[in-house]
Order: sequence, then structure tokens, then C-alpha cells
Amino acid sequence: MFWVLSRWKALPGREADWRERGVKVRDAMRRMPGVELVDSFETESGEVVAMVGYASEADYDRITRDPNGPFEKAVAEHRLEEVANWVSSERGTSLDG
Repeated sequence: MFWVLSRWKALPGREADWRERGVKVRDAMRRMPGVELVDSFETESGEVVAMVGYASEADYDRITRDPNGPFEKAVAEHRLEEVANWVSSERGTSLDG
């Protein structure tokens, strides 16, 4: 499995909007072919870490790297970047199968 852990931070005063829209984007991702697992948690500092497991790195590239691809469409549809900023991501292939 190819994993991506992305950190996001809500804009000040937009935390409730971020939670609502983030859920919608994660739900959309769960329906994308090639996505195996989607989960998230809020850190003690208030950032949200989204954990996404893709069937392969090729699936990740297909879903996220195309500016007109499914991930960008979901982000745009739910106007996610109006309420939060992407902070960073870590990517890699599972070591345990």
C-alpha cells in the first residue's frame, strides 16, 4: 500500500467549516477507485492529519497529480482551500505489506 499523511490547518475562525468540508472531501476520496483507506485525526496543536492508503503509487499519482483529477475536483467542489491551508505531506510505501 502507498501511504500519504497530509497535515492541514484551519484558517482562524473557520474551524467548523474546515471540519464539515474535510469530512466531505474524505468521503469523496473513499469512493475513488484505488483508495483503500481514509482516516484523520486532530493533533494537540489543532492541525488535522489525513491518512490515505492507496492501492499503489500509480493510483496516488493518477488521483492527486492531475490538476483536473478526482482529488482536485473534490477539493474544488467543497471549497476546502477557502477554510484551511495544506501544511505538508509525507509519502511512502508500506513496509509491512
